Amino acid sequence: AYNYREDIYDKELAGNADRANITLNELFIREVPELDDEFAKDVGDFETVDDLKKAVRDDIEARMRGMSSQDVQAQLREQLGPKYDFEVPESLVERVLSGMFHEQEQAHSQEEGHEEGHEHPEEGSEEHNKALEAFSSEHRDEALVRVRIMLALDIIGEQENIEVAEEQIRQRVAMMASQYRMPPEQMMQYLVNSGRVSNIHAELRDQQVLQLLEDNAEIEEVE
Repeated sequence: AYNYREDIYDKELAGNADRANITLNELFIREVPELDDEFAKDVGDFETVDDLKKAVRDDIEARMRGMSSQDVQAQLREQLGPKYDFEVPESLVERVLSGMFHEQEQAHSQEEGHEEGHEHPEEGSEEHNKALEAFSSEHRDEALVRVRIMLALDIIGEQENIEVAEEQIRQRVAMMASQYRMPPEQMMQYLVNSGRVSNIHAELRDQQVLQLLEDNAEIEEVE
């Protein structure tokens, strides 16, 4: 027997008791290995369990620092938008809107798990164009801010002579290739054919500019 929560969406069931019959077919017991030096050697290149604990602790601390850095850089992005209030090329706004729309379609596809019978409108079709037009109308202000931030980062990058090395691009491509389980050469060819190498270059440059701004920012921690 069990009771429904008071805040359940169905008001007729809220707070009421109910009963269910359950048949147990199998029972699994998790066997937790002993945390010792032998376990540490099995899970990685560690000699002792203390080495393993230190590696885990260092990884957690690095992740926390990364999260803090991402938060600072997100705030810097937000501050750059209003600071650089200037006219931007309409073609750039449309390109950003198109990219935002594509990102939304990809996110929806992943959430839906490619459900059978559910397909997005074909690109270039009347239905697709109407959806893009509606999306662009709703998100135009956001796209304007994104373009201004993008151009502001470009300006700062040029003023500070920030450049992206070819090795940085190769490392990013190798990481992407690993994620998609394909050879780096094949991933690079795909990026070249789709014209996305310039996007990676811009992304890496923006990261360096934001890191520069973060390094020189006056950060005040507020509880």
